[in-house]
Amino acid sequence: MGTFLITVLLGATVVRSVLHGPSMTPEDEIIRTIQTHASGGAVQDTDQIATVLSPDFRVIINRFRGAAGTSTLSREAYLTMIREHKAGGTPYTLSFEHVAVHKHTAEAEVWYRGEKSDMHHFFLLVQNEYNKWLIISDMAVVEPK
Repeated sequence: MGTFLITVLLGATVVRSVLHGPSMTPEDEIIRTIQTHASGGAVQDTDQIATVLSPDFRVIINRFRGAAGTSTLSREAYLTMIREHKAGGTPYTLSFEHVAVHKHTAEAEVWYRGEKSDMHHFFLLVQNEYNKWLIISDMAVVEPK
């Protein structure tokens, strides 16, 4: 009986691994979330981007292009800018400098390396009620080349 139970449990684990792949760490899930955001931005796919943004998402803009002060963009304003081709449309290579998880919140520091400019992004993420990681805040510093 004991051997049968162990065999069933091991079999279920193997089936789960085959069907669902190996379990991802929270850090891996966060990296995948940010990669989804970046790849959607590269092709201006607002449907793809929206899947990884919290309903409360904000872009924080600090002293952009020499302007004084800080401003924010709502989720909808951000998606509208992308939809209207005022933002996005540039592919970047991502370099993850730091990912830290604190229970159901996380932060990530990521370099977006592009042909014309680099962007140093600081993301804040939250886990929703389904334990899916969503970006709630993005603050980037543009570094022209």
